[in-house]
Amino acid sequence: MNRLARMLLGLLGTILGMGAAGCGAPVYGVAPVYGAPSAEYKLSGKVVDATTKVAIPGISLAFQGGTTTSGADGTWLMDTSAFPCGNTCTLSVRDTDGTVNGSYTDLEVALAPTQTTPGSGPFNEGLFEQKDIQVALVAKP
Repeated sequence: MNRLARMLLGLLGTILGMGAAGCGAPVYGVAPVYGAPSAEYKLSGKVVDATTKVAIPGISLAFQGGTTTSGADGTWLMDTSAFPCGNTCTLSVRDTDGTVNGSYTDLEVALAPTQTTPGSGPFNEGLFEQKDIQVALVAKP
């Protein structure tokens, strides 16, 4: 019976992951670290009419889950934390207020933010900034 009990306890320990690993130490020497990479982004710019160069207020801008709207003078600022986009960063620009400020076509703007502060760990890639992003929208006919 004693031998049967040891076998059953050994089997239970193996099933629960405690067999021969020794005192909870990782089996392969390094414990895995889980998480998702992230980066901080500070973006700013101005939205203007492509033809007249007049500032356009009320335009919606979106980047990696962050959103903002251009102000009365067409300027905008966005601070957001997002999954790092590397060399494929895109700013989505939409005229969502109907004809209040005119009617403009949507636009996708390629970005190239520069890292200004290094990351602080295995999943924090730091701060990336791009200023004076000029967005020129074309009026719909």
